[in-house]
Amino acid sequence: MVGRWRAECQIRLGQSRFTTSRPVNILELNYANPQKFRIAEISAVGLATLDENAIISLAGLRVDDQISVPGDEISDALKKLWGQGIIGDVKILVTKIEGDDISLLIELTERPRFSRVEFSGINKTQESELRDKVKIRGRVVREDVMSTSQRNIRQYFVDKGFLNTEVKMIQERDTTLPNSVKIRFDVDKMSKVRINEIQIEGNENISDRRVKSKLKNTKEHARVHIFRDLASRLVNTTPSSAAEAIWYRTPADREDVIDYFSRTVKPNFFSASKYVVKDFREDKNTLVNFYNSRGFRDAEILSDSIYQHSSNTINMKIKLEEGKKYYYRDINFVGNYIHEDEVLRAKLAISKGDVYNKEKLDKRLNYDPQRGDDISSLYQDDGYLFFNIDPVEVKVEGDSIDLELRIVEGPQVTVNSVSIEGNERTADHVVMREIRILPGQKFNRSLLVRTIRELSQLGYFDPENIEPDLRPNPADATVDIIFKLEERPNDQIELSGAGEVSLVSWEQ
Repeated sequence: MVGRWRAECQIRLGQSRFTTSRPVNILELNYANPQKFRIAEISAVGLATLDENAIISLAGLRVDDQISVPGDEISDALKKLWGQGIIGDVKILVTKIEGDDISLLIELTERPRFSRVEFSGINKTQESELRDKVKIRGRVVREDVMSTSQRNIRQYFVDKGFLNTEVKMIQERDTTLPNSVKIRFDVDKMSKVRINEIQIEGNENISDRRVKSKLKNTKEHARVHIFRDLASRLVNTTPSSAAEAIWYRTPADREDVIDYFSRTVKPNFFSASKYVVKDFREDKNTLVNFYNSRGFRDAEILSDSIYQHSSNTINMKIKLEEGKKYYYRDINFVGNYIHEDEVLRAKLAISKGDVYNKEKLDKRLNYDPQRGDDISSLYQDDGYLFFNIDPVEVKVEGDSIDLELRIVEGPQVTVNSVSIEGNERTADHVVMREIRILPGQKFNRSLLVRTIRELSQLGYFDPENIEPDLRPNPADATVDIIFKLEERPNDQIELSGAGEVSLVSWEQ
């Protein structure tokens, strides 16, 4: 293809194009035989907030570069600039050609940037939390950024039970800053969506009432329908047949009384009945764990769905697959040398014929806060820090499960050092006198747990952030223990015995 290269001749790439700014020396363009030029000069115009050198660098074009015209270098430069997502329109112009030298001009239009974000329809607390979730100030105005922000705002309220929340975006030019726009999110939360009824399917062994009780954060809306139910039974009855109508069709003759009342009477007036996706997801896991603890090892939730009941209420349907109920058969220990099988069986407290209970098994093997005499404590209270026990189902036959408990005992470990971190206001000796596990002793998990409990009871530290950092040294069978603490912000004075006073903090 041969043609004249004039001002009206251009190569397009989306909204970008390569053209001359004005007629230059007539140049025959042969697309089958491109000509080589040296870039003598390159500049950029149309910049509001961007740096000229940065734009030229992003284009990948430099003075003294050899380029072909027509060629891939110009097209690649346009693609690179366009791909940054900060350009609204861009073109590369030829301003001068002298011999083999060519001068280029990048002419572009910047996308505007968000200068500030405003909200309407919400309170100050919600606005503060949303500003942390919608961080778009200073970012380039793009559809994906706005859509993501809109979606995050709506999800914030959906998580709080406002399923019908509507979020509108209004964009306005900000005249106080160059090339900037401000955006306002108008939020209409609507009413909270509450759960009218939860329907359970597939639960043949466990009642609806029991299943629903395991959905701790997903409750039906309070209601009392028993009187309405009785009234409906008495319609079109005579006084002589009223008693028969009531008793013949009531649960006394047809179904369990408790299940009847669980359907018609929901007195949970003080329990939240809002639908929150995150809470419901956690409740489903709790429900499956409950089934596992009752022997239903293969229990699963096949499906769950919601559908509109009224403008601000929904009905839910949960479909279960309970599976078979399993029992323990043979339970064998492998790898134990320090303690005999009989000792371990006594600690396990699970016998042949017991209903399969994964939760109980985990507690009896690793940590049982109620009894405190699990198998791991038997070893770790005697220094065996590296002890590990792994339950393996070696055979599943019919409704029976054979377990093999594989043990790695490891060496006895001695405490090498004990230290504390994070007590900026509380004196070291106040903390250290509560520590029950000391250097030179064999490692003892019970003493470690007791130390954490007693540090929590001091009242100086956040109980949830008391973390023992165990740093074992397998080479010499020792462990260093660092108690990481986080002090509470309130001022306190700790009074010790024998008239000793330790100043924890003091502020005017």
